[in-house]
Amino acid sequence: MSSKDRFDLMNLEKEAIAELGEPLRTFKPDTNNLIAGVLLCLLAVLTGGGLIIWGITKVVANGGDLPAFAQKEFSWFAVALVVLGGLFLIAMGFMFFWFVQSLVSVRVVICPKGFFTFGSEGVDVFCWDEICRVREYVEPQYLPMQGVVKHVVPMNKPRCIAVDRKDGTSFKFDGNVVMRVDELAELIQAKMQERGVPWLFVNESEFMDEPAPESETENLRNEIERYTQLIKAEPNNANAHFSRAECFFELDDFAATLRDYDAGIRLDPNDSRSFVNRGVCHRKLGNNEKALEDFDQAIRMTGILAAYFNRANVRVDQGEFELAVSNYSAVIEKVPNFRAAYLCRARAYVELQQLKNAIADFSATIELDPIDANTHEERAEVYEQIGKTEEAQADRQRAQQLAAGSAT
Repeated sequence: MSSKDRFDLMNLEKEAIAELGEPLRTFKPDTNNLIAGVLLCLLAVLTGGGLIIWGITKVVANGGDLPAFAQKEFSWFAVALVVLGGLFLIAMGFMFFWFVQSLVSVRVVICPKGFFTFGSEGVDVFCWDEICRVREYVEPQYLPMQGVVKHVVPMNKPRCIAVDRKDGTSFKFDGNVVMRVDELAELIQAKMQERGVPWLFVNESEFMDEPAPESETENLRNEIERYTQLIKAEPNNANAHFSRAECFFELDDFAATLRDYDAGIRLDPNDSRSFVNRGVCHRKLGNNEKALEDFDQAIRMTGILAAYFNRANVRVDQGEFELAVSNYSAVIEKVPNFRAAYLCRARAYVELQQLKNAIADFSATIELDPIDANTHEERAEVYEQIGKTEEAQADRQRAQQLAAGSAT
């Protein structure tokens, strides 16, 4: 990359930060993957080069006097195969090199208003409010066995995630692109839950090829029909039930959502995220006790942060603010820059009349998103309660500026 290209990338990065706010977290590729890629590159090039040299040596040793074809001795046909095999391995080595080089500079930077991707191809900005859906494909990997036996012992299930923007642009990432893929996915999922953006489980072809929706409501109904046909063809497909449930949820059809989550969990009771999502649905229907059961189960399974956050929300509904504070604190301990957790904990502290703690959390919320007028207004009310009228007046003035769009 030339110095001009680097300068252009730096300017694009500064523009992205100006639009989204100061970076909160940065995710980079797994160093182990980069090292493995370099080793594979060297191994392929050296092996390919070795094959070509060996083939040439055979030709020289025979003085170039080789038959065109032979079954038990070296021939020109064998030389051609060896050379082609060597060239293929060298080409594979350069492909590995290109792959590693493309990953070296990749970064995914989380900011208060969204995230941006940074790499050799440029900078791409994804505002939280511009994301229309997220698709996830879990790719099974198996031991190198033959036939049906390989499906008996799966190695792991790496997550592949596509974030779709309303203009049709997608950002896809997995464990090759970022090292802590589960942590990045949870941060994005929390933001999507705040905004009611669907998180769909899809098959490989849908993950690779499906375009972003043009009309959200129409797309959701089309998605429901498609998953309905898939369920008819594959009644034991748990992910199809989970994805159709997400679509029903976005259409506020919570009864249908619940039916699909029930069916999906019966088929696959090991997916903690589905318990979280079903718990959210129970809460929407006013079934707080059932919601708590699902969140508790998800926490017992994997300790997923979304379960702690949503369990805290139920505790607020029930007026159990101390328990809510405890759960919000668990989220903040693991993700110190989770703005929504600070904001919700601040409101719980207000209910408990722990006003100094409330101000500290409102201040943390404002630090993470300094242009939210409502948070300034809420902190102003707490300042008034403890007699800090000047601070309250300053917050109200700032809130008015932000609301009027004249903030500097």
